[in-house]
Amino acid sequence: NNNIRVEMTTATQFAQIIYTKDGSEPNAYLPILQPSAMYNNPVLVNSSTTLKAKGRRTFFSNSETVSGEYILKCGLPELTPDSGSFTDSVTVVISTVTENAKIYYTLDGSEPDDSSMMYEGPLKFGIGDYVIRSKAFKFGFEESETAFAEFSVDQAGIAPEITENPNDIE
Repeated sequence: NNNIRVEMTTATQFAQIIYTKDGSEPNAYLPILQPSAMYNNPVLVNSSTTLKAKGRRTFFSNSETVSGEYILKCGLPELTPDSGSFTDSVTVVISTVTENAKIYYTLDGSEPDDSSMMYEGPLKFGIGDYVIRSKAFKFGFEESETAFAEFSVDQAGIAPEITENPNDIE
């Protein structure tokens, strides 16, 4: 899956960890109000974000705030086949390891963006030369790098006829 599991610890015995997932300063004063939360279990990060955390313990000063930036990026699209020469036609499948990402592609060699053609299933190409560029997009993730493939599809040649005795041809 596309989640990062973040664990937090403190060296101060009996201290509590207060954190935010939106990059804001954690509120370590009671009652703990949103967007701050009390850390009890590992935090699942499923989109790019900045976590901030601080420790608190009754009758102690709060700790300094620490932060971690998590940048999630879509996986590079994979084109199958990845390039080559073919006879009569070729069917191309595009996929990415990023769950629920949308793949956009171009056929003119230009850089794809989220307004390009959206991939919805295998692409079948007839005779011709093709340049496919594809990129994956998902909300909360950085877009992927661009995948590139070139295909050349030629018409099948006509096999010559061979006769055993060319003198018998009329």
